[in-house]
Amino acid sequence: MSRGKHARRRANRNRATLEGEVAALTAQLVRERKRLDQARAGARRADTAQARLTAETAAAARVMAPVEAEATQTAAAVGPACTVLTEAARELARCDARLSRAAGRSADPARLRTALNTGVRAHLDSVHRSAPLEYHHAAFRRRRGVDTPLCRTLNVGGWIPPEIAGTDHDRIAAHMASRAGEHTRAALWCWAVPPWMGLPDGTDAPGRRTALGATTTGAPDLPDGEFGGRLRAGAVVGTPWRHRPLVALPEDAVDLAYWYRRSAWTQNWHPHTRPVPFWLGDEHAHGFPRSQPLPPGTDRRLPFPAVIVVFESGWQLPARHPDPPDTRAPTGLLYARGHGPTTPPLEQPLYRLAPGTRRDELATPLELVDRYGATVEGLIFTADPDGHPTDEFAWCLAIHHPWGLPLGRITIPASRRATHWTTAIDNTLAGVCLAHFHPTATSTGSPGADPSSANAEPHARDDADVHVLDIAATSPTTGSHRTPAHAAGRAAHLRRATWRYQPVGPGRQHRRWTWVRATIVGGRASSRSTVYRLTDT
Repeated sequence: MSRGKHARRRANRNRATLEGEVAALTAQLVRERKRLDQARAGARRADTAQARLTAETAAAARVMAPVEAEATQTAAAVGPACTVLTEAARELARCDARLSRAAGRSADPARLRTALNTGVRAHLDSVHRSAPLEYHHAAFRRRRGVDTPLCRTLNVGGWIPPEIAGTDHDRIAAHMASRAGEHTRAALWCWAVPPWMGLPDGTDAPGRRTALGATTTGAPDLPDGEFGGRLRAGAVVGTPWRHRPLVALPEDAVDLAYWYRRSAWTQNWHPHTRPVPFWLGDEHAHGFPRSQPLPPGTDRRLPFPAVIVVFESGWQLPARHPDPPDTRAPTGLLYARGHGPTTPPLEQPLYRLAPGTRRDELATPLELVDRYGATVEGLIFTADPDGHPTDEFAWCLAIHHPWGLPLGRITIPASRRATHWTTAIDNTLAGVCLAHFHPTATSTGSPGADPSSANAEPHARDDADVHVLDIAATSPTTGSHRTPAHAAGRAAHLRRATWRYQPVGPGRQHRRWTWVRATIVGGRASSRSTVYRLTDT
């Protein structure tokens, strides 16, 4: 009996030991399976990131390919000229060395005369630059017959408010010293229209005004009170004539919203409303205006009282009456404009203009648009207290120099019913009203702060919150780009994008508007985006 009892005890101990080992192995197996699942999830995330990186690299290559091709062509065209200039510089250095040897301390006048007669060209100033100022004045008087002018008379009429008297030197000096980025009333008035452009009066470029549906003259008409805006720290577009970066980012919408709101404020157009910046990528910026119009009576509501929609790459507004090729106007405009990143005082661009220039002789912004065209960088939409869009909107135009640099940015308040491009404007407005946007984290404030908090003061809010289109919710991918079989036998053609009111959600009990991309019927879809051009029809 004792032997049987001890055997059962050993068996129980062995069974308990085995059960403990099985439990330990089971726990270890669970841990290994968990690690395996984590490794698989990490692999999936890595594959997704790799695919996204590949897609972004391909997109960047497509964007940079034309730029690289143009740069290569430019380098090929500039190469021979650089070679000629290099050879000319070497020849000049050789001549300078020969002249230095001929005119050294040990050289006599005969050697210098011989060197000059043998073909060494030299320009000898009548007065050395290190000579006293009296010698320069005497030389100028001997050549010109008059004394050296010590100052230049500048006619400031048209560049300062007309109510300022010509004898009020203090106020004139304040306006002449104002800069584009300042918020004084002098700076806001003087830089409402760039000083190298004429002041509009409502009668300039009548054809362009009619096509745009302009509702203001464009001349400075400052409202009462302060402007209240501010340019974010580290702004890329730091001046109204600064070019946009090659790689556009949603943060650029903040800078552009500041300058275009400032232009609208100086025209007394919705001065107490601050537009909220929205960002549209290339596909939707150029696809929305080409879409099928919404059915009449569709309920559209803007999420804010005013919205500025900034395009990743703007619409093209071609020139109507280009300058002749031999005109000198582009050179004078670019010289008066100066460097893009700097904000000089008003007197500097006025000094760069030709002496005796009057402002009424300069081309107004819309006349320059007629000559050189413009880029529609965005649109400003307004809404009533219920969110219904009003008839008032504004064009955000960047006027470009023929050599590619911006001359200025101007807001043109207009009417949707009066413009020639009502369909394109209404389609873009429909995209803003019906599409899904989400704010992006571009705030320059403290991390984690909510700039849209109801407790924040209006002047303390950060304007660097940009609403970016939610592509997945607005225009979900529908799969293959191939067209159905019923399209066979027809020539390939483009089916315009459209808005579709389709059921969504659990049980498909709800409906929402979804933007259906343009499709190539009878062929393959192309991923190449085309720039939208506003043409007179």
